[in-house]
Amino acid sequence: MTVIAIALLAFAALVALMNWVGVIGNLRSRQWRHSLVPFVGAIFAAVGISFLLPHKSPWIWATLLLDPGTVSGVLGLPFLLREMYRYSRLNLQAEYAGPQHRLRLYRHGGFFLDYQPPQPWNFPVQTGCGGNRSRAPNGLLLSFSPSEKVLLVFGDAADSRVLNGALLAARMGLSNATLTCRKGRVA
Repeated sequence: MTVIAIALLAFAALVALMNWVGVIGNLRSRQWRHSLVPFVGAIFAAVGISFLLPHKSPWIWATLLLDPGTVSGVLGLPFLLREMYRYSRLNLQAEYAGPQHRLRLYRHGGFFLDYQPPQPWNFPVQTGCGGNRSRAPNGLLLSFSPSEKVLLVFGDAADSRVLNGALLAARMGLSNATLTCRKGRVA
C-alpha cells in the first residue's frame, strides 16, 4: 500500500507542478495561454494520503489548496454551469445544416458553428467555433471576434429558412455554404 500511495502522490505532485508552471507562464506572458487541469491532482493526492495515513487526516484538505488547477476548477464551476445551460438544447432557437457544417443559434444571441474542413487524411475531423450573432436587414451577422465578422444572407428575402454565405465558405475553406433550416426560425 505504501508503494501505491507514493506513486499516487508522485503523480499528484507532477500534475500540481505542471499546473503551477502554467500559472507562472500565464503571469509572465500576461496572457491566458496555458490551461490548468482541475481536480486531477487533488483527487490523486487525497487517495494517496488516505492510503498512506489510514486515519482521517486533516492534510487531505490541504491538497485542494496546493493544486492551482483545483482552485481554478472550483472558482470556475459556476461559469461552467451557466455556459452549459446557455448552450443547451433548452435554449436552441434555430438550427441550420449544410453538407459540411451545422449552425446552431441560441436565444441569448450566441451561435455555434460545427464544420468539417477539407480532409487530406483518412480519418474524419470535425471542429467548430462560436461567438455572438445579430440580425442584419438581409441575413445574420456572425461575430467570431471583434475584428472578424461574417454576413450570412437569407436565400430569399422573405424566407429565413435558407442561409447563403460565400464569405463563410471562403473563411472555412468549404465548397458550399448553403444552410437549410432544420429546426426553429430566426426571429
